[in-house]
This record gives sequence, C-alpha cells and structure tokens, in this order.
Amino acid sequence: ATGAEHATFIRLRGLYAKALYLDDCASRNDVAEAVTILEDLYSTARRVFGSNHPLLRAIKFDLERAIQYDLHLARRAIIAAKAA
Repeated sequence: ATGAEHATFIRLRGLYAKALYLDDCASRNDVAEAVTILEDLYSTARRVFGSNHPLLRAIKFDLERAIQYDLHLARRAIIAAKAA
C-alpha cells in the first residue's frame, strides 16, 4: 500500500490525532478533529489490514479514548454553563 493506505502514514496520522486530543489545552474542536481522523483511520486500516491487525486495535483504543474525552469536555461545558 502507498500514500494514505501505507502503515507509516496511518501511524503518523494516528499520532497527530492523539496529540490533538491529549493536549492539556485541547478544545472541543481539537478533540472533534481527532475523532474524525481516527474514524477515517479505523475505516482505512480495517479495509487495508483486516479486522485483527494490531494497528487497528490501537486505533480503536485511541478512538474510544478520544470519544470519552469529548464527552468529558461536553459535561464540563454544561456544568460551567449552569454555574454562570
């Protein structure tokens, strides 16, 4: 595979997404971008490498963490809005 389907490219995009959502100053937009990237990577990796590939499992793990962090940020925003 070459380009967007190459394992190295997928890993690098995954690292970029991870950096977005793990940043202490990450906004909800940053986390949403990370989720979008990881969803795209999950689809690509599944198609290219199959459903049992370790890279796919790593992407799924990061995707689930990013979604959970997005939910956490949403809850914090609701609490802050109620307190204001």
